[in-house]
Amino acid sequence: GDGAAFARGLSRLLRRLALTRFPRGGVAGLTGEDWLAFLDEHGGQGRFREGPGRALLEAPYRPAPEFPAEDLLALVGEWVRLNGGPRR
Repeated sequence: GDGAAFARGLSRLLRRLALTRFPRGGVAGLTGEDWLAFLDEHGGQGRFREGPGRALLEAPYRPAPEFPAEDLLALVGEWVRLNGGPRR
């Protein structure tokens, strides 16, 4: 499979959800490590910066033979469940 395309798709999904759930000014300009830090602060618990979520940054730029597709999908799914419910 194409890990880079998979990672880009998941990143777009997360960004769309974040833009609907959090103040736009705090999300729209985030890139790279800052984006991963934001995801960690809102439920990733370090697993975007220090775990499978790193693939969101790294996969598009380098071939990743050990692309953590299942772990990344599980992490993204958990984040979406945490942040995708009705607004509190």
